[in-house]
Amino acid sequence: MASLKEIRLAIGKTVLDVLSEMNVYANVPDVVNVPAMVVGPPRADYAKAFNRGFDEWEFEIYLLVGIPEITQSQDNLDMYVTGSGPKSIREIIASNPSLGDVVSDSMVMTMDQYGGSYANCGLPHVGARLTLKVLT
Repeated sequence: MASLKEIRLAIGKTVLDVLSEMNVYANVPDVVNVPAMVVGPPRADYAKAFNRGFDEWEFEIYLLVGIPEITQSQDNLDMYVTGSGPKSIREIIASNPSLGDVVSDSMVMTMDQYGGSYANCGLPHVGARLTLKVLT
């Protein structure tokens, strides 16, 4: 069974293999370069099957883009959070649900907090949060 660190790294690698422009952070960083994907703190459910059948993890994935101009920022963010397309995080994960054979299955379940503002080092960002379910 994969460790939490291995899962975090596999999430990042799966996305980076398709989106080379994305700055992926496996842990919450002090400083980010945008566009950025931050693998946030997980929640675990260890009681999905008896006798250690499998564990279920829920990761919060934060997507951030810069705000040089709000309309362009929303267009940039939309490419990452939409359900399908060449830059869709949901489609990238759906195309490789084992995250490179590290987990049994994974799926982007929800998107929320769209447009949530965030500032890092005084630079404004706009973003959204995806919830990624991972089974190990």
